[in-house]
Amino acid sequence: MIEPVSLLVPAEERYRTLAVDVARKYVQGGGGSDEDADAAARELMNAMMEIASGAGRDSEIAITFELDAGSVVMHVRCGTMSVTVKRPLPARRLS
Repeated sequence: MIEPVSLLVPAEERYRTLAVDVARKYVQGGGGSDEDADAAARELMNAMMEIASGAGRDSEIAITFELDAGSVVMHVRCGTMSVTVKRPLPARRLS
């Protein structure tokens, strides 16, 4: 099981890809496929675009990644705006 990860990135669009890369790796580390990782990355990017649209140049986006009951949960916050993205992961097969 992987531990929760917190990330703080500037709200400026060019830095958001850093968070997307972390999201992909976190989903894969939690047992998700490349397709799961890509879907979570898209959902995270959409959430960041939504909450950062009115943010100032010096604003930051705080993101927390955690596993919860077979899903990756991404809490995204910028100023007073926040969004939670929950991405289910496939069940792991037992050998």
